[in-house]
Amino acid sequence: MPQEHQRQCQACGKVWHSLVSREKQVERDNKSNSCNVCAQMCNPAAQLQAKHNAETNQSELSRLRQCPQCGSANFNERIIDHSKPPQQIPR
Repeated sequence: MPQEHQRQCQACGKVWHSLVSREKQVERDNKSNSCNVCAQMCNPAAQLQAKHNAETNQSELSRLRQCPQCGSANFNERIIDHSKPPQQIPR
């Protein structure tokens, strides 16, 4: 079952969710593209494409970690694991 980040903006209180697997994939792609920028130094067109891909991934990661309402990156976060049943609050 998927896990997700539940984030609450400290500026406006908005709550939003982002899949943990999606963020990990973007981070992996970003690292791979950063390596490709260095590896493609002799091929300017390929280096330019790898740089563009790395910038796009970094932009996507920033977007996932910013409040969709006000754009703040100041938030509280917790991981929600949907494979575990919800915990009951003791009385």
